[in-house]
Amino acid sequence: MPVNVATEIAGVKQTLRELSQLDKKAAYALRKEARTIMQPIVIEAQRNIPEEALTGMNRTWVSPKTGAQLFPWNGGVARTYVKAKTSTKKPYEFQGVTRDLAVFYISWAGGVNMLFDMAGRKNQSVLAANLTGKFGPPSRIMYPAAEKEGTQVEEEMARVIDELVRLTNQRVSGVSQ
Repeated sequence: MPVNVATEIAGVKQTLRELSQLDKKAAYALRKEARTIMQPIVIEAQRNIPEEALTGMNRTWVSPKTGAQLFPWNGGVARTYVKAKTSTKKPYEFQGVTRDLAVFYISWAGGVNMLFDMAGRKNQSVLAANLTGKFGPPSRIMYPAAEKEGTQVEEEMARVIDELVRLTNQRVSGVSQ
């Protein structure tokens, strides 16, 4: 007696989760390929990170509130925090904003790195003005890298997403037969 399995998949994240449940190796291979495809943006961002930032950023500075040491700035260390990532976390809404929507993304972790890249986007300060004067407006690193390399990456990612859908459909239909 044949068994019918009906699966409705709404988006890429859910499709990747479904494939992970059906074939972990295939899902891992697709995620790895996606991270490889995003490498041109990662490399461009890393290339744009300066070895030295502003003079004051070379001094040691510890946050009085948290005790975390944010400075001195080290461009070599900052480069290691730029990574291509994938996420299958379910999106959720918090205070009217939907979060965790991205499936494939590039992240530059670290508070000081975010400060360097985005200072002055919402609030102006002396630090933001100095960073803008020397390195340009926010986003100084990530957005320009994505703009420069994004077209090629988008085309290749479309191919990966098509492959993801094809593999998932193949696995789902294989289960139902």
